[in-house]
Amino acid sequence: MPLDRETLDQIETLFLEKSVTPFDEDYNTFVESLSFSRARFDDVEPTELKRAWTNFLHGAFESNTSWEWPCNVGMAKWYSTHEKPLHAIAVYEHLLREIHRRGLNEAEGEYCGELQEWLQRLFHLCQRQGLTERALHVAGLIGDFQEEGVIDHADYAEVIASIPTLRRREAREYIEKERAEADRHYREDFADLITKLHDDTKRCLVQAEVMSAVSIRHIDPSAAPLCWSLAIESEFHHRVYEVRKHRLDGILGETRRPKGRRTCGIGQMLVLVKETCSDPIKRPLVEREIPAWRKLLAVPDIVETLNVIKEHRDQIAHVTERGMYTQARCSEFVRRIRESGWIINFMQAIQPAS
Repeated sequence: MPLDRETLDQIETLFLEKSVTPFDEDYNTFVESLSFSRARFDDVEPTELKRAWTNFLHGAFESNTSWEWPCNVGMAKWYSTHEKPLHAIAVYEHLLREIHRRGLNEAEGEYCGELQEWLQRLFHLCQRQGLTERALHVAGLIGDFQEEGVIDHADYAEVIASIPTLRRREAREYIEKERAEADRHYREDFADLITKLHDDTKRCLVQAEVMSAVSIRHIDPSAAPLCWSLAIESEFHHRVYEVRKHRLDGILGETRRPKGRRTCGIGQMLVLVKETCSDPIKRPLVEREIPAWRKLLAVPDIVETLNVIKEHRDQIAHVTERGMYTQARCSEFVRRIRESGWIINFMQAIQPAS
């Protein structure tokens, strides 16, 4: 990048004349003409942003140069004041890398005690730009440098006060990533079946996928089994029970049928399947009225699996009597119902004939 090299030399020459940062308006034309200044970093990954200015300098000088550190500082401040915060972050990251490379003692001596200001600026820029993970990392570095006597107590206290907010933001961002990943898994595995599912079921399934992430299981082991069973209940209710409510209520009897606006639950589904599975009279009557019933009864291990779901639901609802619902129990449920593909077979079986 010969033009960039020439421009960097012009910036350095101008700095040698003025010897002041931040750069004033005399630098504007030079800085604006750099290809780096025109680059967009909105969609760049944080790991790539960290090395963006370093890579630019290496390309411009065709060597592993660091350039004069006051010029780097001037560039960072110029970008900060000209609404290019991501560019500024990239330059400060370069300076931080130089500190690591040289060692704290050598770097602090050469940089005339400006390290504290750079770190604080980098921290606040990352914080404002939503680079939560990086902001927390820099906060940790500030803590390390404070122990070395580089950072003032009061300045470090302000950084510490920001950490709880960053942790909450980090948790929200993590959940959103998990949700996006869950939605991808759901769409890949359920494929064309998605267009046939009831809207309530779709919502339950996406939540179930999110709650099935290992990190979430650790926080609340009961969430995934509850969401998966709600999805099963939802689709059965909308595709089967509501269609022939009178017939199925007759099999359930007065005491076991859903009351009011309640849906047909897992326990009631289990009763219906058991009652019709081997009954030579009820089964053909139900199959004649509900075409999907034959396919439902043909779902592999239908009785056993509904029993497993009911057992897990009962334990979650009665922890005092049945013991704490653990992460291991949750993992067992997810393997049996979701990872085996059983729930997909179930959902496919109860879809109305097209």
